[in-house]
Amino acid sequence: VSLMLALEISSLYFLWRWMTEKKRPFLALSGFLLGLGLYNKIIFIWYIAALFISLPLFYREKTLLLLRRRNLACFLPALLLGCLPLIAFNVAIPAGTLRKEKVVTTNLAESLRYHYAIFKTTMDGRAIYYFVNQEDVADPAGRAEMPGAGKMDSFINGLARFPWIRRTLTPCAFAGSVIWILIMWGAGRLRWKREILFLASQWFLIAGFICLSANATGSHHVIAFYPLLFVTIAFAVCDLGRTLVTSEAARKVLVSACVA
Repeated sequence: VSLMLALEISSLYFLWRWMTEKKRPFLALSGFLLGLGLYNKIIFIWYIAALFISLPLFYREKTLLLLRRRNLACFLPALLLGCLPLIAFNVAIPAGTLRKEKVVTTNLAESLRYHYAIFKTTMDGRAIYYFVNQEDVADPAGRAEMPGAGKMDSFINGLARFPWIRRTLTPCAFAGSVIWILIMWGAGRLRWKREILFLASQWFLIAGFICLSANATGSHHVIAFYPLLFVTIAFAVCDLGRTLVTSEAARKVLVSACVA
């Protein structure tokens, strides 16, 4: 999962570099990382599908540029090279990756209710904590009482008793970012409209694909949308800094404080 998130954000980064600088090595590198992500974890297809649905919706001119022969000749071989072991496996065992898997859910209403709860606990960190530690963050095991426990164990165990420290601030930061973006949009002062719509569409599409998938039942699946939340928060924080502060040094201090 860690590799999946790293490959998502790095492939998007190099694709963005190609879109802004028109240098084909960036395009080839993006394609290779997309292929590697698909080989690493098959649910990476959610991200690839969302990316290439959002791209023509909001960057039609970049999509047409990508479809030119020379650009495709850089992008497609690199993508296929990245997922070559996956291709080889499915040639050796026809459709072996999904042969025994139920792909699409048959009960969408139940899936939506279930995944809403998983999205919520994944965003605030509780699901990840439970997945790693096999215990509820609100009721941690008594590590301070274990033989050999030191002062640091007692301190960390004590912190877990405070409700405000049991969850991350990601949901609050994301909700605040969306509110700020909507306010600035309504005021006609938002700088990055197309970029934010591009990100938002990918987030909604990935969430939709997750809800439609039959076996996407854990936080290690739904976390596929996670990096895009942080990029959205980053856009909002940078816009906040540019709007409220004119000094470059003060702006850096404000943005750093928000990130912290």
